[in-house]
Amino acid sequence: MGILRSPLLSAHLVVWCVLPPRIIYVSGAGKVEVKKGYSVTLECKADGNPVPNITWTRKNNNLPGGEYSFTGNSLTVRHTNRHSAGVYLCTASNMVGSSAAAFP
Repeated sequence: MGILRSPLLSAHLVVWCVLPPRIIYVSGAGKVEVKKGYSVTLECKADGNPVPNITWTRKNNNLPGGEYSFTGNSLTVRHTNRHSAGVYLCTASNMVGSSAAAFP
């Protein structure tokens, strides 16, 4: 009778830690004032895994350029006027969840 040998089995395991987004920085501590006619850049930074996308919206209104939303870490509002006023929201999202901060 022969000796039974089993083939050597191996496995490769990858562990990927996913984390929901967390907003870590907003410019002006969330409150920004600007003089009429000037431009202002709002900044929002977040961490998470996978890296979150930042989306800007404006509460109860479109953004000043007419679009509903904008994707990017910063949003520039040019030639501000009374119609530029409002609450701007930055939302960080990834496949795990989302987090938001407001600029009143």
